[in-house]
Amino acid sequence: MNNKPRAVSLLLCLVLTAAMGYMAVRVHDYGYIGMLLAVPKDPDAGGLTYEQAEALNGNKFVLTYERASAGQAATDYAAYAVTVLSVNYTYPYLLHYPVAYGGFFTEDAQGRGAKHAVLNEKAAFDMFGGIQTAGYTITAAQEEYTVVGVILDGDTENRNIYIPAAESMDMPNAYIFGTEDASGITDTYVMTECRTYGLNELRYDFINAAYIADSVREKAVAAAALLSCAMLCFICVGLTRHALTSAGKIRGLLKEHYAGALFIRRPADIAAFVGLCALTAASASAFLFLSRIIVAAAIKWTDHLSIIQRFATDCFAVKLNFLAFYATYSNAAFGLFVASLAFFIVSSVSSAG
Repeated sequence: MNNKPRAVSLLLCLVLTAAMGYMAVRVHDYGYIGMLLAVPKDPDAGGLTYEQAEALNGNKFVLTYERASAGQAATDYAAYAVTVLSVNYTYPYLLHYPVAYGGFFTEDAQGRGAKHAVLNEKAAFDMFGGIQTAGYTITAAQEEYTVVGVILDGDTENRNIYIPAAESMDMPNAYIFGTEDASGITDTYVMTECRTYGLNELRYDFINAAYIADSVREKAVAAAALLSCAMLCFICVGLTRHALTSAGKIRGLLKEHYAGALFIRRPADIAAFVGLCALTAASASAFLFLSRIIVAAAIKWTDHLSIIQRFATDCFAVKLNFLAFYATYSNAAFGLFVASLAFFIVSSVSSAG
C-alpha cells in the first residue's frame, strides 16, 4: 500500500498542532485574564448611566466601557481621520493594554473633565512621527486636548484617540468587568451586583473571556494528546499481537509442564506474557481516559464560541474580534486535525491488516 497519503496526513497533524500552539501563545500574550464581558442580547437595549457605571467602578469592582465615533483630529500641521473613543480611567488596565509612553488619564482627570487624550501607537506615529508625544495638543470632537500618553491597543489599522468619558456622553450598553477569584470578585458576585441595575441574564450575555482564551490553548493540548492517543493505539495493537503470540507459546508449554513447574522452569516467558497484557490494558485505558476528557472539552469549546460570535456590539471591537478570530480558526484547525488523524489511523490499520 502507498504510504505517501499516510505520511502527508501525519505531517498535516503535526503542522496543525503547531499552528494551534501558535494561536494559543498569541491569545495568551494579548491578555484576557479577569475579563467578564457583558453584552446585551438586543443591541438597542439600554444599559447603565454614567453615574451608575462610575458608582460601581472602584466601589464594588472595576469596570470599563467605550463609546467610539469616527471623526477628525488636527495637529498644528495636518488633519487626520481618527476614531475617538470615550472611555473611563480603568480602560487600559482591564483590557491589558500596556502604556508605551507617558501614562493614561487618571480618575481625578476624568472626574474634573480634564481635556486629556491618549493615542494608540499608529495615531502617534502618523500624527507626530513617534511615541514621544506627551504635552502636544490636538483638536478632536471640536475640543482641544493635551496628549498625556500612548498605549499599545493592538490596532495597526486605525488611529485611535482615547478621551475621558463624561456625564453628557451617550453611554454604551456593553461593559467589561474585572474579576479576581482570590479577592472574592467572582463572575457570580459581579452578575449578582449587576442585577440591581437591570443587567441580568435575561437581557445580557455574560462570559469570562479567559474561558474562551483557555479553549484555544486547550485545543492545542488536546491535539497533542490525541496524537499521543494514536501512538498508544498502535502500541496496543502491537502489544496485543505479541500477547497472543506469547499465549500460544504458553499453551504449548503447558502441554509439556504443569503450571507450577512452568513458573519455575520458564519464568521469563510468564513474565513477558503478564507484562504485555498489563501494558496493553494500560494503553487502552489511557486512550479511553484522554478521549473522554477531549469530548467533554469540545462541547464546552462549541458553547463558548457560539456566545462570542453572537455578541452584537461594536464595543471593544479590536479585543473581541481578535479573540473571536483565533477561537474560530482554532476550532477549524482542530476539526481538520481530527479528520487528518482519523485518516492516518484508518489507513494505518488497513495497511497493517
